[in-house]
Amino acid sequence: MKIMKQIIFILFIAAIGRNVCAQQVEPLKQNIDFHIDSLGNAHVAMTMKLNAAQWNNFKQAIGNNVAILKRSVERSLPAYFLDNFKYTEDAMNQSYTLKFDALGACKIDQQGRWIAEMDSKSPDVTKITDHLFLVNSTTNSDGTLIDQSIKVSFPASSGDIKVKKDAFGKAYFSFVQPTPEHGSMFWLFAGCVFMLAGLGLGYVKMKKA
Repeated sequence: MKIMKQIIFILFIAAIGRNVCAQQVEPLKQNIDFHIDSLGNAHVAMTMKLNAAQWNNFKQAIGNNVAILKRSVERSLPAYFLDNFKYTEDAMNQSYTLKFDALGACKIDQQGRWIAEMDSKSPDVTKITDHLFLVNSTTNSDGTLIDQSIKVSFPASSGDIKVKKDAFGKAYFSFVQPTPEHGSMFWLFAGCVFMLAGLGLGYVKMKKA
């Protein structure tokens, strides 16, 4: 997924620095669960497995300030509204997991089909079930190797899920998704209205201050 490609390095390199990664010998292990809901939002859970040296460097770089990771994600994904960040770690196994929501991760094309970009020309895609796919890749950048395993799950209401290519030869998922029920659309619209109202109220208070 395009959004996944953008977060490959930010959760490790941005926090530790390229000098550490330049000393790396074995690949970093990264697992991503990418769950798409019926509104086209993505619920992401990314787990990074490190060796002892990488874990020590990682902890020295961020300590207990996990806001560094949150800011890195937000800077690298400016086109998405990100929310619900949650960080957990397993020090015994030298791994951590970062969860967050990416609203509007999917978009609708001119034919009314939903698309989720992979930003890769020849992805290794395996169909597990009708609504679950596995994407494996190994990325090499500046001497840093990352073995990435991505599970992409689609809502049960979706159908006709296909892997296609755009005009530039990059692959993407194309699928059919029913229009949300009126109740869901109402609350989505209401949420936008309340958000705009809150921004307007904040502006008025700022002007009065």
